[in-house]
Amino acid sequence: GQEVKLGKRAGGYVTLRELIEWTSRDAVRFFLIGRKADTEFVFDIDLALKANDENPVFYVQYAHARICSGVVILSSVRPLRSTWPAATASASRAVRTAGSSTRKRSAL
Repeated sequence: GQEVKLGKRAGGYVTLRELIEWTSRDAVRFFLIGRKADTEFVFDIDLALKANDENPVFYVQYAHARICSGVVILSSVRPLRSTWPAATASASRAVRTAGSSTRKRSAL
């Protein structure tokens, strides 16, 4: 629970591999991405190990699981249809049609 200062000169440092072994890959990745590269890095191991909403990694993972669960439930009730290719094809036809009519007018 106490903060420990680490430095290369004193010979005390923790590798990323050790942090991952102590906590999890997701926790280390989340805390590293959440900081600027040129700022002091403070990694709270106790916070990373908590399994409640105080831990931002746990909170994000929980939210992701809930969203995926909702998608599975909705897709079982009403199958998802992909309208992307049809919408893209009709939009490109509209653009081509509009472009060709513009060219014809300018030629007159």
